[in-house]
Amino acid sequence: MTTERASKYDLSTLIRDCGQSGAVWVSRGALASAQDDFGLATGDKVREFIANNGLEQPRHISTVPWENNPDESQVVWVDSYEFFSGNLFGYFAFFKGATGSWVVKSFKKNDQPNPRFMQMKAALEKLKE
Repeated sequence: MTTERASKYDLSTLIRDCGQSGAVWVSRGALASAQDDFGLATGDKVREFIANNGLEQPRHISTVPWENNPDESQVVWVDSYEFFSGNLFGYFAFFKGATGSWVVKSFKKNDQPNPRFMQMKAALEKLKE
């Protein structure tokens, strides 16, 4: 069961902190998909992308407890967002770790349909009528 709720963290704080050395860690899985999907080959490149407003039109999707939390006595919330980057539709999730550092847990192409294309499809279907 997932518990959906409002955003736990202020996205603008994460964006700002991506520009500060040592404040944000990018997980191995997030780094692998960031490289494959966005050409961002290092944690520094991912942080730079986020800090320089590479997340166009970010939209909060959900906030859920971290499934792999090693300390079950403390709930760690994970915020997830979808965003655009040029013609790419992306997804990323992050949380604040026990040490106080941010952790980018996921950074990849979004597997959901791109809403910009869905709007275009609807408009084309209206033209066909």
